[in-house]
Amino acid sequence: MADTDLIPGDLRALLLEHYWANRRDLPWRHTRDPYHIWVSEIMLQQTRVEAVIPYWLAWMEAFPTVEALAAASEAVEAAAMAPRRSSRTSLSLGRGLWPMGSLVGE
Repeated sequence: MADTDLIPGDLRALLLEHYWANRRDLPWRHTRDPYHIWVSEIMLQQTRVEAVIPYWLAWMEAFPTVEALAAASEAVEAAAMAPRRSSRTSLSLGRGLWPMGSLVGE
């Protein structure tokens, strides 16, 4: 079958087949919480999936809900992410910044 012969149903089936054969077990796939998924999406814009996983887990431990993030002072947010501090690349969430430089090798 030529690629041009694919119809939407066939394409959907091929994509799902590929997903099920190659899917990765990612922590944000174990939740339906929009905040958790949103944080993963923002972090994934900055670097590779493998690099994001430990930082996403740490973020979720420190700020498990959007309310927890909103209630945290900027000092608490900065302290939670201090080991990953970089002046060049940051992830903006809530009022604070989550430094991402170490994730991308800066």
